Amino acid sequence: MRVWRRGYERFLPCALQPTSPFGILVCMSSHYNDLQEYSKTKLRTFQEEVKSKFLTDESYADHASHMVVDQLVDEIVLEVVAEYHRAVVKGYADHVYPTNVEEQHKSDALNREIELSSDIIEKKIEDIKCPNCTHPINASRFVPHLEKCMCIGRSSSRIASRRIATNSKDSNYLAAGDSLGSQHKRAPVSTM
Repeated sequence: MRVWRRGYERFLPCALQPTSPFGILVCMSSHYNDLQEYSKTKLRTFQEEVKSKFLTDESYADHASHMVVDQLVDEIVLEVVAEYHRAVVKGYADHVYPTNVEEQHKSDALNREIELSSDIIEKKIEDIKCPNCTHPINASRFVPHLEKCMCIGRSSSRIASRRIATNSKDSNYLAAGDSLGSQHKRAPVSTM
């Protein structure tokens, strides 16, 4: 005989009275096994229903395939739009997505012709516009420039630390000198 308990156990059918933690665990494990078997049978019946619908009704198969294709297209479009949005927000959209695609294709074709016709193929070095100061910077020098431009990096932090220390010494000296200067006058220093 199964007993339906009230409270947190009201959905757990149990043959045992779960008065101890062990009784609760036994009850929950039996319920878990029942739930697992129920979900397996539900999955099998669903698979059989879908299989029979696909085999008997061609319009259902067409509709399902259209739904799958629509879902795939939506996901791909969303991914491309999200990438472009990130490129615009981060400021590198002009390099990744050119504004005029036809001109980009023409320039790519001309570059290929020039590379094929020349004996020595040189590496193409691109200038990147600094997002902080908007100066065009050679790609190989972009990271060091950005560190100096935005005052980050090892050397910049050392310089900034020195500057802060010097400014704080000067301000402390001036503040101490003002308070001492009003009370005591300095004696002139003689050099001999």
